[in-house]
Amino acid sequence: MRFVPSLVHGLADYSSGALVLAVPVVVQEPEPARHVMMIIGTLVLLNAVLTDYRAGILPFLRLRLHLRIEAVLGALMIALPFIVTLTLPMAIMTCLFGVTFLLLAATTVLPEQACGKRRRDGAQSRRR
Repeated sequence: MRFVPSLVHGLADYSSGALVLAVPVVVQEPEPARHVMMIIGTLVLLNAVLTDYRAGILPFLRLRLHLRIEAVLGALMIALPFIVTLTLPMAIMTCLFGVTFLLLAATTVLPEQACGKRRRDGAQSRRR
């Protein structure tokens, strides 16, 4: 079931991308883990900036592709503690970010679901 509006999803993208960038520096992770986290944070922010949705700045990617990229990044973040050495708090935080990305990818309303489609009760849905 998709219920998260694209604007809320976009705000979550920017805030989570900034957090993924900032947390490894604040927590003082080892070099490889810090670099991987900073790359993922940059990819999350770049994905948000380049998506054609209400929070996007340069509309290049369709929302469906954005959600697929985000799901891959979420799966990567869940797998990250098994790939590189992370401290326990960072491993837990990384898995939580990954689960959040997967949930957002699965629950964000797609444009064709939000605009002009008839609801089950026959009423016309409102546009954004």
